[in-house]
Amino acid sequence: MGARRERSPIAALLEAPGADAIIEKATRLFAEHGYHGVSTRQIATATGMNVATIHRHTGTKRELYRVVIEHLYHEDRALVEAWSARLPSVSVDTAAAAREVVKRLAERVFERIEENSVPTKLHMRRWLDPPDENSDIESDLYLKIYRPMVEFLERMRDRGIVTYPGDFRCFLRGFDWIVVGYFVAGPMSATRFRTDPLDPESLARFKAFVLEYLFRMLGLEHD
Repeated sequence: MGARRERSPIAALLEAPGADAIIEKATRLFAEHGYHGVSTRQIATATGMNVATIHRHTGTKRELYRVVIEHLYHEDRALVEAWSARLPSVSVDTAAAAREVVKRLAERVFERIEENSVPTKLHMRRWLDPPDENSDIESDLYLKIYRPMVEFLERMRDRGIVTYPGDFRCFLRGFDWIVVGYFVAGPMSATRFRTDPLDPESLARFKAFVLEYLFRMLGLEHD
């Protein structure tokens, strides 16, 4: 009989009772304080477990952080896959059709953040921190998400539908920062520098601004 194969810390966490609660609490702490600003003891306190139990489930703080990143990646991938899966059934041969495709993706991004803004705050925290030992997994995972969007925009440009002449990776990164910045910092009002990003009127104005920005940048104002 061969030697028993031990499960990885990540597999152990995902199979453990209460795994969703651990991931949710850890995500909130990492989003608020950053990877280096959170201790295993803080995570244990937030989840109602002791440090030994957290270590038994995750092995190290880094392993738990990688679980959090993977968990967010799978949610983001599902969003993009649902968007890209509809492309074959859509005849994207005019600016109006391309506008509709871009609009659907933007609206789904808004919906995701409105449902839960914590992952958005964690993404911003990660971007502000210098590269570290967790950067490799982010590159491996998230480049797979951006690739279909870049390829779609390049196809539209090759067909003369999109006229943006620059690097689409820069374009998508700019879109990231606009949206994340709004939901993290909130909009300005006439009397306050930061207000509630979920205020219905403010959110409606922001969505209209983002769509106009996307259409104008891509050259999709009209057919």
